Amino acid sequence: MENVKLKRSELLLVVILNIASLMLLIYDKPLFVLAFYHWLILLLFVSTLDIVTLLRHILKNNMLLRYITYIEIVGVVMMPIGILLDGLLGFPISKIQGSSPLYSLEFLFGFGLGSSGSSVLISSSVIVLSIGSLILAYLLKRSLRR
Repeated sequence: MENVKLKRSELLLVVILNIASLMLLIYDKPLFVLAFYHWLILLLFVSTLDIVTLLRHILKNNMLLRYITYIEIVGVVMMPIGILLDGLLGFPISKIQGSSPLYSLEFLFGFGLGSSGSSVLISSSVIVLSIGSLILAYLLKRSLRR
């Protein structure tokens, strides 16, 4: 069983995910006002990601590292799935619940086009968060195979 310590590429991706998350947490006012639970979930996600990354950096026990890495993989895979499902279901746990999936997806991925209130900042951050999470999950899974 080889070492599953944190790799530089994984750390760089965690930093990128932190930046995208912080952009949404700080600058996405509709997220805070209309979807406060989503805001809290994102805050929990980025906090947990940082704590798990720190643990993977400082721990020496390889078995515990593997366990923590599996938990991290599940967490980062759930984020883009949750974002997509939330949009498809019309933001069910927000003040705009029951909106059409078209409106919801336009808000998430519309880059300011249309009348959803989307912006380039929101869409860019959501896409970086979704794709970056999947890439991180792949890198983490790959680090477990070695």
